[in-house]
Amino acid sequence: LCARLGEAFAVTISTEQDRVTDMWHWKAKLLWRQKLFTSLCTKVLAELRRGREGRHGPAVVLGLHQVFSPLITSVHFSILRPYARDIVANLVHSIPLFLALLREGKDGDGHNGLGFSKQASSLVGKPLCTNLALLKQALGEEEMKKAVQDHVKEAVEGLTGALVSEAAMAGGAGGEAESLRLKRSALECLALLKNLPHYAIHPYFHFVRRKLQTCLDDATREVRLQAGRTLRAWTAEANTFVS
Repeated sequence: LCARLGEAFAVTISTEQDRVTDMWHWKAKLLWRQKLFTSLCTKVLAELRRGREGRHGPAVVLGLHQVFSPLITSVHFSILRPYARDIVANLVHSIPLFLALLREGKDGDGHNGLGFSKQASSLVGKPLCTNLALLKQALGEEEMKKAVQDHVKEAVEGLTGALVSEAAMAGGAGGEAESLRLKRSALECLALLKNLPHYAIHPYFHFVRRKLQTCLDDATREVRLQAGRTLRAWTAEANTFVS
């Protein structure tokens, strides 16, 4: 029920059908969306914080993330800066959560280990890809990039976990196309993650490179190409470590 309510909210606030763009080609955000963001953002972030502390069950956390993803994409990215730390924390936290739901949704009894039906698990793919796209933007924005440094370990584990999730995604809505989008977004985020300070990413350098090397044999050409670009970026970083 929580997941379905979140999905209904996502459809209501969606900007996918917007046709008006500004001079920078951003989708023009209607005033009602900005007002809704202002009134809901702090409340949703507070509840998600309670979820990270274990004070909400998985069903409630999934429903909150179903609201969180379309809510923060409904306004211009610059409006998110005052909430940078909380937003980044939830973007990073959502990746392993959603991946776990996708994998558990493959159980043969129709329910996963967290108590969700496969149908509910199938709702996860779209907000997961949306959150990865937002994390990519955050890694390119100086203020939010600083916030990512506080969650490097979880970001690395979540993004590398997304690289091996093809089997889980294949059973959900979108199938292979959704799996491709997920892997590509994760690889793009990893490429930007290496721009964090050396001391933040150095402990994960060899782990990330091993995961990227496995993607060079992926069945999809687009994934192989992006994996090669990302691996070159981390290899260049290795030369920095050596020097």
